[in-house]
Amino acid sequence: INGAVSVPAVPVMLEKAYARQLLCGHDLAIDCLDNPRARMLLENSCEALGLPFVHGAVSGDAGQVAVVLPGDGLMKRLYSGWETGGTPPGGNPVFSVQIVSALQISEALKLLVGRDSGLRGKLLHINLSDYSFALIQA
Repeated sequence: INGAVSVPAVPVMLEKAYARQLLCGHDLAIDCLDNPRARMLLENSCEALGLPFVHGAVSGDAGQVAVVLPGDGLMKRLYSGWETGGTPPGGNPVFSVQIVSALQISEALKLLVGRDSGLRGKLLHINLSDYSFALIQA
């Protein structure tokens, strides 16, 4: 929509050695990672740089979205003790990914324009099997 906006792709794995370098100079990060260890690295790196990030995760027909500000420690609380992620046996249907990513974009735009996010300190859990949405205090 806005030709002045540029979103360069960086086709690398997120690694501790250069995570902060990748994030430096940005206004926020959007978590589209596929494992708990990478998410905790993202949280640590964003915290060190004072950056907010919008968390999103999908597993089959379920998903979750949250807004994480420096000091929140949500990934540590959600994923401590988990070493691996993984795709469920049936995979991740495209509609699950699209719904979670649309919600992440909405929250990212709110942060960028200075509006309050209703997801700070909360986790929105989505279950598309029964179309339920639960807002959980994180």
